[in-house]
Amino acid sequence: MQWVWRPFNDSLGDRVSIFTHTMHDHYNAPRGFNVDVRNPVDKRVIDDERLETFNADEKSAEIYDYVMDMATHY
Repeated sequence: MQWVWRPFNDSLGDRVSIFTHTMHDHYNAPRGFNVDVRNPVDKRVIDDERLETFNADEKSAEIYDYVMDMATHY
């Protein structure tokens, strides 16, 4: 998912190059972490332990697993 981009190859040849990559989810949030107010599906991270909806431990584990999986692709 990484490559050398030569945006001006026709005019400048190999003199200009950019080492770049593609993100796995492009510009989208990882599945389960789209916390846009217009997305009622994904649960937000609730870190107040006094609330019944507390889920910070669960969401932390989810994002950790996601990052560890993505690390194998880069």
